[in-house]
Amino acid sequence: MFENDDDLKAAFPRVEPPPGFEQRVMARLNEPAKVRKTATFGFAAWAGVAAMAMLSVSGINAYQQEREQQRAIAARDQLLLALQITGKTLDSVRDQLNSNNNNRQ
Repeated sequence: MFENDDDLKAAFPRVEPPPGFEQRVMARLNEPAKVRKTATFGFAAWAGVAAMAMLSVSGINAYQQEREQQRAIAARDQLLLALQITGKTLDSVRDQLNSNNNNRQ
């Protein structure tokens, strides 16, 4: 694009800075460390918030899965108990029917 320094100088002629520019630049030389800390802290704070949110969501999910598993185990136990009771009741009814049939003969 620019073949030599003269082309570059022609494309970007020298412009005098506005009054007070040098003082403003010199005054801000002490600020970048503070600004960077603030920006870094802001990022770190948001990253921390995001991490906490993710941990909270995964913790809630794990808790819900644990509760669901406990409910499934309780339902299984109730079903097994009901099947035992039903089996015993059917055995008792069969025994009574067999007893009645034996008495009739």
